[in-house]
Amino acid sequence: GDHAGTAAAIGRQIGLARTDRVLTGADIDAMNDADLSAAVARTDVFARTSPAHKLRLVMALQACGRHGVYRGLAGLTVGGRSDARWTAGEQTAMLIELARADLLVTFVITQHLGAIKRILAADNRPDETSLDTLLTDLLDGRRFASVGISHLTTSRRHLDQPAVRAAAIETGYRIDGTIPWVTGAPHVDQIVVGAVLENGDQILAWIDTDQAGLRAGTGAAMIALAASCTDAVQLDGVQVDAARVL
Repeated sequence: GDHAGTAAAIGRQIGLARTDRVLTGADIDAMNDADLSAAVARTDVFARTSPAHKLRLVMALQACGRHGVYRGLAGLTVGGRSDARWTAGEQTAMLIELARADLLVTFVITQHLGAIKRILAADNRPDETSLDTLLTDLLDGRRFASVGISHLTTSRRHLDQPAVRAAAIETGYRIDGTIPWVTGAPHVDQIVVGAVLENGDQILAWIDTDQAGLRAGTGAAMIALAASCTDAVQLDGVQVDAARVL
């Protein structure tokens, strides 16, 4: 909503790398999608934008998936060439460059990548086709995922019982409890969730956010990165097929 000059000044104060160029809502209106995707890649400051403009920005970020950014960050080949894997150093350099441009978006991307990498590393692959379809959609930016596993190592470990519990049923598992933190909770399509069995064993599984029994918060009021919509996710009898256990 700010004037372009004001937005640029604020950008300099908070340390954005590129504040000499400001993209306004009027500029966005004048661009086609291809030009917008190119402009977003070299612009840090946006001003006088409407919700419709912000939607176009999100769509431009989805272009990262189409152009192989998520594949590269996941350590996969980019562009179909066997020699085109990004090294660990190149992956880190890309994340640093993304963070310099937009720390919030980079934070969301890291959670998306966390889900992708856990699915890639799955020990259980009874339904390879379904898993490959999900991975392709996540890597290409058609769907977005997040992780809900902090309660297995840090969050709410002081409670008398695990924050998220799993019980075996005929088709797989029933999951109950509260995931303390999920980035993008009300907006992502899938969550990789951790749960604890009665005998203390832990499982990871991927669930769809539109499943019965799942309720996501709208976004906690945090000191920083509040627009990441990080919040708790309540699971009440959410059923997970055995094929979705990672």
